Amino acid sequence: MHWEGIKSRLQSYRSINSLKVDLVVMGTNFVYSLLERFSRHQVTCSLCNWTGLAFRGISFGGWKALNQLCPKCNSYPRHRSLAQMIYKQGWNSIQGKILDIGAGASLQTVFTQDTQIYLKADIQKDPDVTQVFDIQFIPYSNQSMNMVVCLHVLDHVPNDIAAVREIVRILKPKGICILQGRIDPNQKITVDYFPKHSPHHPLQYRDYGKDFEQRFNSAHIRLEPLTYGNEIFYIGTLNA
Repeated sequence: MHWEGIKSRLQSYRSINSLKVDLVVMGTNFVYSLLERFSRHQVTCSLCNWTGLAFRGISFGGWKALNQLCPKCNSYPRHRSLAQMIYKQGWNSIQGKILDIGAGASLQTVFTQDTQIYLKADIQKDPDVTQVFDIQFIPYSNQSMNMVVCLHVLDHVPNDIAAVREIVRILKPKGICILQGRIDPNQKITVDYFPKHSPHHPLQYRDYGKDFEQRFNSAHIRLEPLTYGNEIFYIGTLNA
């Protein structure tokens, strides 16, 4: 967990309720880890093939969600759905360079061919991260990437439109990008709080609305929603 996440976690403990929720989730996860030694496994991670009774629960600031995190590769449902979608679309055979921006589970097991170069990037060093940079200033040359993946990063970037312009700049003419943000389906227009953080999500600068795919029109990219499982991904291709 990055330092900003640690600070937010500590601040959330000002509420006794949030501490109680964290303890309940930790206890549930511990029970699962014990039962898995003796019980038949019910779920399998599509990224690392871990099997168990259930994925682990997560909690933050009094909010909780069960059956989310893979205890082996740290993937969330969005990562596992993304991997399955990539296989279904045949994108796992894309040749050339694949840039995966953001913390979280690595897609290294999806792109294994000798003719593929998988790069994992984030703004801070992490065990799976091979490149460290700010997405608003990507240190790669124009038209150098065949695919760019960026999940739940744009919410945390001061200038998300500048970040998408950078993705467009490094994408090859026939390349594709996969974007995803935390979108409120009941909110029509994105609300931007920068330089402050969202009152609903302490680490985000904005709450995206249903205008997500139109928000980046000025970056000269065409976004199309693609639903897989319970996740909505936005597939980007360059405007002609």
